[in-house]
Amino acid sequence: MKKILSCLLLIMMFTLCACGNNANDNNEINISNGGNNDVDILSVASTKTLAFFQKFISGGAYTMEMKTEFEGMTGTVLNMYDGEDIYTESEYGGVKSCMIMKDGYQYVIDHVSKTCIKMQMLNATTGEIFSDEAENYEVAVNTGKTDYNGKTYDYEEFMVEGESVQYLFEGDDLKVIKATVDGTASFIEVVSFKKGVDKSLFEVPVGYSVMEM
Repeated sequence: MKKILSCLLLIMMFTLCACGNNANDNNEINISNGGNNDVDILSVASTKTLAFFQKFISGGAYTMEMKTEFEGMTGTVLNMYDGEDIYTESEYGGVKSCMIMKDGYQYVIDHVSKTCIKMQMLNATTGEIFSDEAENYEVAVNTGKTDYNGKTYDYEEFMVEGESVQYLFEGDDLKVIKATVDGTASFIEVVSFKKGVDKSLFEVPVGYSVMEM
């Protein structure tokens, strides 16, 4: 559970997917499709949540925007997945951060000072993490309907390592994740999801100083 929460919240914020109907809403960035993502994954998944994990295991390219709430703080997150590579930028409490994970390294970028810290990643790859966690989502312990912010959603609930996580859906589209750890509930709202990524964001900007740790 702690592995998936660190994914979902990117070292507390890695994410889950939502509606693919926004695939053409790409005016903000130049989208480059990657991977073979046209398979009807849900048809071979036992739960809607498992269908999400299978998307990431398949190594496609996705862009997702989210709003999160964790330990009383709210923020925004932009994540891009391109196979094993991940780009993310987030803002919490007025503090912005940017990170790239690729080729076994983690790059923490500070655009204000135009510097970058490069660190070797010792943990499992993203695909391995999702693969390990996916087996926990084959059978839901509870399903039904629940209200969140004035709307009613279908939900699937799972218990992982004794903790509860609920995935709230509108049709087949994931909209909200509610994770309860040690009695504290955290929420992730999926704002938008589309296929493809802006590949230029996966490179450290030219002229930035890179410090290896």
